[in-house]
Amino acid sequence: VHMAYVIAAVFAAGLASTFWQARKVDRRFRQRGWHNDERSRAYTSIVRESAHLYDVFVALFLLGIIGNCIGFLLAFGGVDIGALGDPEGIRKAGAQLLSGAGTAFGSTLVALALALWTSVNLRILATATDRLAP
Repeated sequence: VHMAYVIAAVFAAGLASTFWQARKVDRRFRQRGWHNDERSRAYTSIVRESAHLYDVFVALFLLGIIGNCIGFLLAFGGVDIGALGDPEGIRKAGAQLLSGAGTAFGSTLVALALALWTSVNLRILATATDRLAP
């Protein structure tokens, strides 16, 4: 459950930064009368300032994988092999496995969906930034 908060926080920070960078691109694009040298400096500056957004994409992807690992550790870590001889032990082990699998797949699904959303935002930002290139 805590992994979902981390994933959401990373995504929210990345989304806010993406909109901030897009605003800079829009503001610089609307400036008129630029010389090629000024356009080149603005383009280079924006590309450099938005490089961290690719790290956000990678972080979301990696957090999904880490959440998957944590979920499976929770699933298999709580199973008492000695108790699998009676029906109640099997029921408890099954509940433990399902709980951990839910954590694993849930965190992976959320993180990868948000990483995909972030990659689309990055592509939109890169396309807009390329319009500034001289």
